[in-house]
Formats: sequence, C-alpha cells, structure tokens
Amino acid sequence: MAPRDTPPAFEGAHTINLDAQQDGKITAVSLYPGRAEVTRIFRFTVKIGQNQVVIKALPSVMEKETLRYRANSDIGLHD
Repeated sequence: MAPRDTPPAFEGAHTINLDAQQDGKITAVSLYPGRAEVTRIFRFTVKIGQNQVVIKALPSVMEKETLRYRANSDIGLHD
C-alpha cells in the first residue's frame, strides 16, 4: 500500500491542523545507533464527538509505526 499525503476524512469530524515545527515543542531527544527518538508535545483542544488531528511537517524519515500518544483525558485513537 502506497503512503498517502493526506489522511482520510472522517465524516462529521472536527479537524485540528497542526504543524510540527510551529505547534510542537521538542521536550526530549534520545540518540541510538542508527536512529533517534524525539519527543514532541502538542497542546490542543478537542470538541465533543470525533476529532481528526492532522500533523504536518514531521520528518520524512519518521517510522510511522512508532508514533505514540498520551492524553490527559479519556480519548481513543483510531487509525
């Protein structure tokens, strides 16, 4: 399956557009042989119901399967 430039739209969802360089804050960097782990914090408010979060300007060499999230409330993450 080829990577997509834009994620699929969620019908009726509120979209939150973020830019990694402007909206994210790097809080930690760990270096390993052949790779690095970068921790970024994004702060945003969601609305009741479905919300689609789109983060642009992440590094092109990022391993997408390593993306993790932590939230301050009870929310679920869907692909």
